[in-house]
Amino acid sequence: MKKKFTLIELLVVIAIIAVLAAMLLPALRKARAKAKDIGCINNLKQIGIGFMQYCLEHDDLIPTRSVNRSGSTWNPRGLVGYPRTLTWVHLVSPYFGVNINNITLHNKPADTHFDVLPKEEFAGVMKCPAMRDNIYYVGMIDYGMHEYNVGGHTYSTASSYWKLQTNRLTDPEAPAEKALLVDCKYQSFSSKHLNNGVQCSILGGVPDPDPFIRQASKSYGYWFHQGTQGMGYGRHNGSLNGLFIDGHAEWISSARVMTSMSSGTWKYQGDRLFWFKR
Repeated sequence: MKKKFTLIELLVVIAIIAVLAAMLLPALRKARAKAKDIGCINNLKQIGIGFMQYCLEHDDLIPTRSVNRSGSTWNPRGLVGYPRTLTWVHLVSPYFGVNINNITLHNKPADTHFDVLPKEEFAGVMKCPAMRDNIYYVGMIDYGMHEYNVGGHTYSTASSYWKLQTNRLTDPEAPAEKALLVDCKYQSFSSKHLNNGVQCSILGGVPDPDPFIRQASKSYGYWFHQGTQGMGYGRHNGSLNGLFIDGHAEWISSARVMTSMSSGTWKYQGDRLFWFKR
């Protein structure tokens, strides 16, 4: 006759399993987070290859966050004459495998940040693996450039900052220290958006580690407004991943970002991370 487990023995086994699980789960979570970090870095590297290829075919010109802009505070770098306002995503994404012909255009030519990406890109290289919600719009991607300098905004063409702006890959004195793209947030104007009658749930009912923001100034995933409001600090242990002007990608500590952006008496006068030509 086989000996049966007593209730006490069964409870002891369950307790041992619970203790082992409690010991292993933190390690598993860390391993999962590390895998997402590595996936994010790989995404940025792939996007970086696309940027490099685009620039090499366009006289080393770095595309601004959006082209066909006008006015004294915008430098389109000669990229004008397009029938629609285009983001850097429109220009560069074909170089890292996106079929630009499959993008669904918004009915307003000025609102191309609401162009819908091909379905196969909803969880593609423009989506950070640490984010639960898939991307949807061209402007809703998880990696963006700074509005100023590399993004094309110079504050004023009459100011000395115009002369510091980066136009080409060869402009920065220290390209390995200058961030071209970083983890970025999409501004949440409301919980849902409409695009050509198609409803898109932004949060999908599941909270993300890096919540979408509400702020007075507009900020989209493909670019972020001055300051740190639009940066994606919540994804990688309170810091960011970034693609640099020389093509490499790395983890950027929040302390490095804050130190860089707070050094200087006016805007980004002493910024060593995003203000390139110095």
